[in-house]
Amino acid sequence: MIETLFSIDAFVTQVKNWKTKKKKLKEHIKDFKYHRRNLTSFETTRFDKSNINLTDILLNIFYDEFNLFGNECGFKNMNIVDSWIAKYKQHDYQIAHHHGRVMYSGILYLDLDKKQNSTTFIAPWPNETNGQTKLRKIECKEGTLIIFPGHLLHFVEPNLLKKERNIISFDMNCYE
Repeated sequence: MIETLFSIDAFVTQVKNWKTKKKKLKEHIKDFKYHRRNLTSFETTRFDKSNINLTDILLNIFYDEFNLFGNECGFKNMNIVDSWIAKYKQHDYQIAHHHGRVMYSGILYLDLDKKQNSTTFIAPWPNETNGQTKLRKIECKEGTLIIFPGHLLHFVEPNLLKKERNIISFDMNCYE
């Protein structure tokens, strides 16, 4: 008899009223400043302290989605410790990384063409039969929200289109 010893769960949902919420979000972030840091191949708002508090904007606009996550996981309190926007122009990508010592990380797909790839996740253990690295993509479109364990390695393949691929990321800790 086979029993699963370990698994990795991710919360995936499509934002309700996406067009309305996207319009409201874009209005709030239209003046944010983006920077391309050394040794990175994308632009981000993450390290610019002049940007308005994105966390408060996210919690306000996406209250229902965060509430759904908390209810499904049994969390009464959630604390977003950081949030930022990443902009991937043509040929931009993100190397494999994790988000360190936070419980969960999240990705909200803000601008994503059907021909652009979603994030690829890397299993923390190899395939048991052939030793190969296990990779997994979750099918996404604009308005998809994924919340996953912060320790999970993930990366973004190069954007092959001229259209920007924009996502909002965040890190959070949760409590029962």
